[in-house]
Amino acid sequence: MNDDLILNSHLDTLASSGEVTDDDIIAFLQELPPEERIEHQVNLAKLIGQIPEVKNHLESILADDKPIDAECLDPVALRFAAFKALVTFHRRNKNITMLESLHMDYGHLFSERPMYNESYSVLLRVRGQPDDIYEAIDIQENVLEEVADNPGIYQAHANTITQAIEDGIISGSQREEYLEKARHSIDRAISLWRDYGKYHVTKGRILALQGRFDEGRRKIEQGIDLEDPEKDDYAIRIGQFQQHLLRTDFREYESQLQDRLDLAEDQLDSIKEDSEEVVDRLRNSMLQFLGFFTAIIAAIITTTQIATNYSPTAAGHLIVIIFGGLTASFGGLSIIIPKDDATRRGLYVTGLGILLIVGAMIPFYLL
Repeated sequence: MNDDLILNSHLDTLASSGEVTDDDIIAFLQELPPEERIEHQVNLAKLIGQIPEVKNHLESILADDKPIDAECLDPVALRFAAFKALVTFHRRNKNITMLESLHMDYGHLFSERPMYNESYSVLLRVRGQPDDIYEAIDIQENVLEEVADNPGIYQAHANTITQAIEDGIISGSQREEYLEKARHSIDRAISLWRDYGKYHVTKGRILALQGRFDEGRRKIEQGIDLEDPEKDDYAIRIGQFQQHLLRTDFREYESQLQDRLDLAEDQLDSIKEDSEEVVDRLRNSMLQFLGFFTAIIAAIITTTQIATNYSPTAAGHLIVIIFGGLTASFGGLSIIIPKDDATRRGLYVTGLGILLIVGAMIPFYLL
């Protein structure tokens, strides 16, 4: 920003004069730098802040056709300057009704001017509805293509996106894309005007949204340090910046809490899986025990009948065959039921059962 284009001496003269007239304000507006420059907006903001009764004069200049006939370089530009000043006034007061009225009554006079579109984006941003926010961002991006090197527009673009993300209007898959746009815009704004505290605060908010909380806090604190304590709205600005610091702290605590909740959820899932595995093992062991117990009972009954009806030698061989079959069956059951190392141990047991059966049958063939 070029400080030589800030009309401080003229503002001091107006502020110290006993009575300000429409002509005094017209004379000031005629000295403004081109509307595309940031100094144009800075002068208008200072005019509103230092001249209490200026609102009435601006409304008179905007509503009356007389200034167009006055001897000035660009009468329409003069009325547009009054329009922009009133937009700034009502934006600060968040008076949506008056902003809408201004655009409805006078927008058609200035609609071809790029900076009018920027002023219209202010109305959309103050409305705050999702569709309005997206439209405001699109308008600001179009203005940035037409108006070069105005840090105020870059800041407005970054701030609109940042606020939308903080409010949850922009989220999901779009979040990172828009956050990168905001970062690019605020970096450009800071490169054009390094000593303006609000830009650094916006940068800090973006860093906080990226999860870089310590860097974000330092940036916001830098913005606070850069604020001029002599400004009339110093207390209001510092209050707003402190609020962003508190939000950064809250956002960090929220992130830490979410991380802990995610960790707890993962641990619960792991405990659940371990519990299910233990239950499965107990169930399998129970099935094996029941199967083995049932087979033992059946074997006892069968061997009792064999011992009663056959000779001791034949009964002995048959009993060995029965227990071989029981052993092989138990091994097969171990293979079927899922369990660690079940297949290998099941094969060993099955093999042992088969050996018992074969061993018991061989004497029958040799006899």
